[in-house]
Amino acid sequence: MGYFDINNFMPHGMCFLWRPELVGMHVIADLAIALAYFSIPITIMMFLRRLERALPFRWAFIMFGIFILCCGINHVMNIIVLWYPLYYLEAVLKLFTAAASIATAVLMLPLVPVLLDRFTRLSEAEG
Repeated sequence: MGYFDINNFMPHGMCFLWRPELVGMHVIADLAIALAYFSIPITIMMFLRRLERALPFRWAFIMFGIFILCCGINHVMNIIVLWYPLYYLEAVLKLFTAAASIATAVLMLPLVPVLLDRFTRLSEAEG
């Protein structure tokens, strides 16, 4: 049994009794969410390119972009498993997303005090 084995499972569409309105709502919702998720890393890349190397904590933006991209891929996978029961592949993608999200959360946590300090000093300088 491999990641692409579809012989022993049924697609999610069968759970929805192949009702077009239900399958359609899931496809539209997951596609809209995936497109939004895919646009965020593109926006982040445009932002980072515009600022080049002047932005501190550039890696945090990159990590966040990777995490959001993984989330979008999971929503595309939700559409695929409606017709093709690639549940092992889906699980691997979810594990990769979990790793990316945990890494992003753990690495960004120490930034909070640093960023709060910078924003406090910036607002004090302006006021």
